[in-house]
Amino acid sequence: MDKKVLNRYMGVDILRVIAMLSVVFLHTIYPFTVRTDFFLTKAWYVFEPLSAISRSSLALFFMISGYLVINKNRTVRENLKITVQRIIIPFVSFSILASLFFLFKNGRSLLMAIDPKYIFGDVMKFPDNWLWFLETMLFLYLLNPLWQGIFCDKSKENAARYITYFFFIFTTGAILLKFSTHTLTFFNSFTTWIGYACCYLYGALVKNDWNYKRNRYFYYILFFLGLFMEVIGDYFVIANHKNGISLPYAGYFSDNIAIPPLLMAVGLFNLFIDIKQVKVGGKRVSLMVQKTVQTFAVLSYGIYLTHEFISQTLFDILGWNVDSIHMNIYLYNGGVFALTLFGSAAITYIISRIPKLKMIIGIS
Repeated sequence: MDKKVLNRYMGVDILRVIAMLSVVFLHTIYPFTVRTDFFLTKAWYVFEPLSAISRSSLALFFMISGYLVINKNRTVRENLKITVQRIIIPFVSFSILASLFFLFKNGRSLLMAIDPKYIFGDVMKFPDNWLWFLETMLFLYLLNPLWQGIFCDKSKENAARYITYFFFIFTTGAILLKFSTHTLTFFNSFTTWIGYACCYLYGALVKNDWNYKRNRYFYYILFFLGLFMEVIGDYFVIANHKNGISLPYAGYFSDNIAIPPLLMAVGLFNLFIDIKQVKVGGKRVSLMVQKTVQTFAVLSYGIYLTHEFISQTLFDILGWNVDSIHMNIYLYNGGVFALTLFGSAAITYIISRIPKLKMIIGIS
C-alpha cells in the first residue's frame, strides 16, 4: 500500500470530495431543478435529491476546515502566516482574476482592471459577492488563536461544547428570524460568517472527540431527515411559485445554513470522518481508487476557486443553455457538470505544478 495513501485521513478526503462535488452540482445542475417548467418531470425526480444534498456542501466545507485547522495550536505569527498563504493570497488573486473575467464576459474594456475600486469593489458587497466564502474563512482564521485557547485545553471541554452549541442555536434562530422579519440584508450580512462559526467549531469538537457520539444509525437518521425536509420544502416552494403564490419562508430552503442542510452536513460528517479504509462488499477498494479520491481531495480547494469560471463560460459566453441546446436533459446536465468539474480540476492541477503560481490556490 502506498505510504502517501496510508498517511492521509481517508474520511477527510472523502468528505472533501463530497463537498467539492456538491458545490459544482450547486452551480451547474441545481438551477435546473428550481425551474417550474421542469417541476415534477422524471428528470426533476432524478436531480432534486442531489440538489437538496448539495445545499449541505458549504456547511460541510467549514466543518472540514475546523477539523483540520483549529487543533494545530499555532502561535499568532504562525496562524497569520497560514492565513496569508491559505486565504489572503487566493482571495486577492481571484478577486483580480474575477474582475478581468467579468470585464471580458460583459465586453468591457480590460483597462478598467487597473482601477483598485473596480477590482476590490466586489469585496464590499459581502456576503453577496463571488468570493464570500473566502471572506468568511478569513474571519474564522483570524480568530484561530481564540478558538485554540478553548479547543486545545482539555479543561475547557465543556466550554467548547457550550460555545459550539450556542452558535448552532444562534445560526438556526437568526436564519428563521431573517425570513420571518424580512430584514434580509442585515441578517444575511451578520450571519454569513458568524453563522458558519458553528460548523467550523463543530469540526474541532469532533476532532477532539468532545462531541456526544451517537450510534451511526442516529447520523443516518439526521441525514435523511434533513434530506426529506429539504425535498419537501423545495416541492412546496416550487409548486406554489408555479401557481403564482408567494410563501413567506420560500427562500428558507435555499439558504445553506437553514436547518435541513445543517442536519445533512452533521450526518455526513460523522458518518465519514472516522473512515480509515474504504471497503465495498467487505473488500478494500483498489489503491487506484484511493489515489483518485486523494487527488480530487487535494485539488478540491482549487476547484472551489476555479469552477465558476468554467460554468459561467459555458452558460454566459458559449451560450450552453437548456432552452437553446436541443439535447437529452440527462446528457445536458451531466455534460455541463462533467465539463465544469474536470475543466476546473485540470486548471487547478496545472496551477499546482507551477512553483510561483500555485500560491494563488493556497499551496505554499
